Amino acid sequence: DGDKAMAENDFFSAAIYYNKAILQDSSDIAIQYKYAEASRLNFDYDVADRWYTKVYKKDPSGKLYPECVFWLATIKKSKGKYKDAKKMFDKYAKKNKKKKDNYFVKKANQEALACDYAQLLVARPDKSITIIHLDSAVNSKVSEYAPVQIDSVLYFSSLRDAKDRAKKNHVNYNKIYTAVQDSIKWHKANELDTLFNRNGIHNANTAFNDDHSRVYITRCEQKNAQEFICEIYSSDYKKGHWSSLKKLPAEVNLPGSNNTQPSVGFLGDEEVLFFSSNRPGGEGKMDIWYSKINKDGSYGKAVNAGKKVNSIEDEKTPYYCKPCQELFFSSTWHKGLGGLDIFKSPYKDGALGEPVNLGVPINTSYNDLYFSISSDKSKAFLSSNRPGSYFEEKESSCNDIFLFKTIFN
Repeated sequence: DGDKAMAENDFFSAAIYYNKAILQDSSDIAIQYKYAEASRLNFDYDVADRWYTKVYKKDPSGKLYPECVFWLATIKKSKGKYKDAKKMFDKYAKKNKKKKDNYFVKKANQEALACDYAQLLVARPDKSITIIHLDSAVNSKVSEYAPVQIDSVLYFSSLRDAKDRAKKNHVNYNKIYTAVQDSIKWHKANELDTLFNRNGIHNANTAFNDDHSRVYITRCEQKNAQEFICEIYSSDYKKGHWSSLKKLPAEVNLPGSNNTQPSVGFLGDEEVLFFSSNRPGGEGKMDIWYSKINKDGSYGKAVNAGKKVNSIEDEKTPYYCKPCQELFFSSTWHKGLGGLDIFKSPYKDGALGEPVNLGVPINTSYNDLYFSISSDKSKAFLSSNRPGSYFEEKESSCNDIFLFKTIFN
C-alpha cells in the first residue's frame, strides 16, 4: 500500500503505511528508507532525519542506498545545520566524482557551496527588517500563499474551504480570498465570488496590471497528490464589473505544459506577463518565462528569462518591481539557506542579471516564496512554512503569509 501511494505521489498516505510497517518491524532497513523518503517528501523533516540517520549508520558506505547521505544532508540543511550538511554533501560528491554530469553530484557540489554562503547570510542578518506573521484573520491552519495587496485589499490564495474537496487526493481545492486592512488591523478574510472561484478546480495566484484594469489568475487541475496542470486566465474591469475569465492563448498556455503564477512587469517600455512553466526549451523543471502583452490584447511568443535566472531546478513565483526594475522570484538551485529562497535579478541593458539572495530574515532554511510589494510600496509580503506558521498536524507543513515594512520604496 505504501509503495502504491508513493507511485501516486501521495506521500502523506505512504508515510502512514510505512509507519504501520515500522511498528511491526522497526529493524527492516528497506522499510526504514522508504519511511524516510515518504516523510521527506511530506515535509516531515524530523521523522525523515531520524530514519535516514538509522539507515546511514547501518549502511555508511551507501552500498544499499547510495542517495541516503545526499538526502540526509538535504534535511540537515533544511533544519539550518549547515556544517553537518556541508560535510555530507562533500562526502557524496567525492564518492561520486566520476559521475560529474549526474544530477545528484551537481546538486551536492552546489549545496556544499550554498552551506558556506548560508552561514555568511545567517551571521549578517538585516536588523532593520522585522518579519510580521499575519494573524488568523488572514492565516489559518492550512496553507495561505500568493499575497498581493492593492490599496487596502489583500488578495491571497488558501486551501481552507473544506466544503469543496478533491477526495481522491485528500486535499481541499484552492480558492482566492480578500482581507481588508484598516489603520488598526486586518478584517476577517472573505472568499471571492464564483466568477473567480470555480468549484472542483484549484483557483489561485492573483496578479494585476499597472492600472488594475486587468486581473490574471491560475486555474489548476490535479493530476495526482502532488502534480497539477495549470493554465492562466484573465478578466477585464469594464463598466463597473469584471468580465468572465478568459483562458490566455497558446503563447502563454502551451498545451501539455504547466503554466502558472502570473505577474505583470515592464522590461524597458514593454509590458510583459511573467509566469512559471515547465514547457520544453527551458533550463529544467519549472522556469520563469515572459510573454509580451501587445496593445491589441494579443500575447507574444514566450521567452525564457535566461540562464542567469533559470537553472536545472525550480524557479517559481515571479514578481516584477517596476520602480526598482528588478525581477523577484524563488529558486531551489541558486545558493540559499534551504528549500526555496527569494532572489532578485536586476533588469539592465536589455537582460536580467545575476540573482541576489535577499538574505536573513527574509529568507530562512524553510521555503520562502511568493514575494510581492503592496501597491503603495509601504510593505512587502511573502509566503513561508517557517516556524511560527500555523499548522494542523505538524510544524512547517503549511505556508502562511508574512509581511515586512519595505526597503524597496
